[in-house]
Amino acid sequence: MKLILALVMTRILAGGSASVALNQWCVAHHLPPLAAHRVAGSAKSTPTAVRSALGAGAIAYRRVWLACGPVRLLVGDNWYLPSRLTPAMNRRLETSEAPFGLVVRPLGFHRHTLSVDGPVVRALVVDDAGRPLSYVVETYVRALGD
Repeated sequence: MKLILALVMTRILAGGSASVALNQWCVAHHLPPLAAHRVAGSAKSTPTAVRSALGAGAIAYRRVWLACGPVRLLVGDNWYLPSRLTPAMNRRLETSEAPFGLVVRPLGFHRHTLSVDGPVVRALVVDDAGRPLSYVVETYVRALGD
């Protein structure tokens, strides 16, 4: 299965923000801006590997569809450390459709791709000091090469 446009995937796998790269794709294709639509009833326990990667502290979970209007691009599972975000960032993640990467962009984060298995990408998101912020599992559902 073709994942997404090579340029977008290259940016993502090189450590760039998936939200920023996908939003740029949406704009280039004259679609609405990228939005994160919460998946209702999607509570999950924190896997041991995620807890180990993030370290100590309370871990929040958010499962969303990232989409440009009606065009669904991926479903994302995101475990993150609210203590490393500002109160305003946490509020925005809890109450809006803003994608995680766009909300935490001021932290100067970088992604470390852990694995790519078909359409599934796992990554650890760290702040500019190298401290873990988030562990994401993204399942891409649409080829973006059009």
